[in-house]
Amino acid sequence: MDADKFTYPKKEDFANTPANMVEAEEDISRARIGIAVIIHKMKPPLSLVEERKEWCLKCIKANGRYDSEKPVYFELEPFGGCKKLKVWQYIDNMEQKKLKTVTFTGIDGWTDIDELEVIHQHYPMVEFGVLLSKNWHENGMRYYNPNALHRLKYSDLNLSCHLCGSIAREAVRNNFEPAIDLCKGYFDIFKRCQLNIAGYTNNPERLVLDVPDTLEEVIIQQKSRDQIDLFKSGLPNPSLSVLLDASGGRGIDTPICVLDTPLKVGYAGGISVENVVEKVRFLEDSPLVRSYWIDMESSVRTNDVFDVDKVWSVLNRLDTML
Repeated sequence: MDADKFTYPKKEDFANTPANMVEAEEDISRARIGIAVIIHKMKPPLSLVEERKEWCLKCIKANGRYDSEKPVYFELEPFGGCKKLKVWQYIDNMEQKKLKTVTFTGIDGWTDIDELEVIHQHYPMVEFGVLLSKNWHENGMRYYNPNALHRLKYSDLNLSCHLCGSIAREAVRNNFEPAIDLCKGYFDIFKRCQLNIAGYTNNPERLVLDVPDTLEEVIIQQKSRDQIDLFKSGLPNPSLSVLLDASGGRGIDTPICVLDTPLKVGYAGGISVENVVEKVRFLEDSPLVRSYWIDMESSVRTNDVFDVDKVWSVLNRLDTML
């Protein structure tokens, strides 16, 4: 469908918004997410999605304020059984939601990068985790071939590297060079780096990390809120966060024990399409939770291959909560 089949609403359609509406400049990211969520339900071509978002954001900026109570409609030729596509100027309660990122870990050599790009367009808060190990060829299909990282170089994806084995043990001792060398010049594609060291008993007593300049955040994997001494020893360091995974990366459904901290915390351990809504509601409702993300790995695989359809299933279940 061509974008010019739309009838644009006029600027006046955004006039007379209530005085309690938030300034658009503060909520551009939320508007982008809201537009993406609604458009996803219709699944139009990506070129059309981008064109819609660009126009809506221009209109929001031009008008200064916008009203979530008065949705805008764009006229359509019949598409997917519908004659109208609802595009939200979206604020509702997004500013109160604590879930900042949904991470799907274990993209592999069979993963279609174009499909991941589609997910990113619809859900910009999604992050894809890349498992890295020196013994990647022996450890199973979920470990990414470091010689193929160039496939991810020019994508717009939010990527995190999850270091395992010896490169994780070196990194937790402030030596990121083995991980950087393994990536062969592509370490800078990752915004966050997770050190999967919860299962090791010979970790240092105190965490001292010089975070590489290319990283925004280093995540320390710990088993529970009662076993975070290593993470706490590295504070205060604004680049540090913690992932609580009682299953130790095995994907076993374990109860979430909330960590009372102003810091951003990740929660993992058997989160799946069957229980993700329940677990997110629990975290959103907890007065102890400020800002968090969730991480899924085993539950989004089929025959040990990363399954994009399962990712979509999770996101569809969470749709109104994102």
